[in-house]
Amino acid sequence: MHSPRSIGVGKTHLAVSIALEAISKGLKTYFMTTQELVTSLETVDAQGELDKKMRGITKPSLLIIDELGYLNLSDNGGRYLFPVISGDMERRNKRII
Repeated sequence: MHSPRSIGVGKTHLAVSIALEAISKGLKTYFMTTQELVTSLETVDAQGELDKKMRGITKPSLLIIDELGYLNLSDNGGRYLFPVISGDMERRNKRII
């Protein structure tokens, strides 16, 4: 789910509701903002643990990345975000962005 530049229409509320419903059905679910995701990946990359973190992020049945396109990413933000999205598409995991 991605609706750029629509502020205050309830996207986060809907995403949280979907996440809670998925959890109630037993699906492993991971919810974070784009900024949290990129910052986390930058940090673990600096510590030499990027591969381990990427495996953890791509395990859940449902990954919700909130606020995509809302904030500017760092120069390397896309370098971290693209593998998460494209890698999961290749593995056919369920995604909401």
